[in-house]
Amino acid sequence: MPKLLKLACPVVGLLVFWILVNAYGGFTTKAKSHSKYGTVYIAERADLIDRAISQGRSIEFSYKKSHEIYCTKRRIKPSQIKYLRPGRPLTLCVVGHCYDRKAERTFLLTRMSDVEVVEA
Repeated sequence: MPKLLKLACPVVGLLVFWILVNAYGGFTTKAKSHSKYGTVYIAERADLIDRAISQGRSIEFSYKKSHEIYCTKRRIKPSQIKYLRPGRPLTLCVVGHCYDRKAERTFLLTRMSDVEVVEA
């Protein structure tokens, strides 16, 4: 095995481990707040959206599709939060009526940022 490959394998393994740890909230010594949505990484967004649904309000957020470079600003009237794959926190989505597209859309919470509750 070439010397460079022997060196690269552990580095790649550590990088993958670091990405996975951070995706699930990282290491912390503080007690994490309990949420029905699991990890702190997406629980804050999910709880905010849950409150918007119960209050009948809309939300605005930046959204980055997997195949696009830039984020787009979206405004939706959320109707439900669900898992694309039950029990897998990184597949948590919000379903709602998108005012820009004038249709029901599904958005992954992991691709959302700057989530704000706004008036309907």
